[in-house]
Amino acid sequence: MTRLHGSGSSFSDISRLKQAGDIPALIHYLNSTDLSVRWHAAEALGTCGEKAVPLLLSALQSPIIPVRLGAIEALGAIRDQSAVSPLLGIVHRDASLEVRWAAVLALGEIGSPDAVPFLLPVLRDSNRYLRYGAAISLNRLGWKATDEADTAYMLIARQEWDMVRHLGAAALPPLWDLLRDDDPATRAMIISVTGQIGDPRAQAACQKALRTGILLYAGKRFLRP
Repeated sequence: MTRLHGSGSSFSDISRLKQAGDIPALIHYLNSTDLSVRWHAAEALGTCGEKAVPLLLSALQSPIIPVRLGAIEALGAIRDQSAVSPLLGIVHRDASLEVRWAAVLALGEIGSPDAVPFLLPVLRDSNRYLRYGAAISLNRLGWKATDEADTAYMLIARQEWDMVRHLGAAALPPLWDLLRDDDPATRAMIISVTGQIGDPRAQAACQKALRTGILLYAGKRFLRP
């Protein structure tokens, strides 16, 4: 029976299984209770090449989060283009934020430009980690912003707040849109940057948001014609 607990023997087993090309057994180790064992198994799977891809794609359907994470890591290392569509499905539908974040990064590692149109909306996600992952992957894929709005979303995702401020009023709609962020510190930074931009409308909106304490919807009220 395959061990699932971390030990020197587990690492030796993983090395042996890697040499033997035993993909199912290596995937089994992704469910180890030991993080280092899971990491070694994912790393080993990532060196197995195209022959591992079908079973790794099946592993994306596992109900076990560490198994999905390990499969995603291995697929990113293998860089097989057939993984792009399934990973995009993970990005937009998986229940685990960590799994979605890993899939976003893996898409950048695979390097397919087909992923770009699907990663762009992630720059506008309400979660800062997903936005940051999308920014990393889009940069790897060679994407460049073509307008001020996309530039602002990219800079916000990378948390380059000084550069956001330098965009001036053009950054206001993205800033207010991302007051949907689920992190209070990020929302507070958005309010701060908005006020520092100096646009009279922004200052008035900031004062209203802070006065009422309603930060999540203030941006929508401010931008409504």
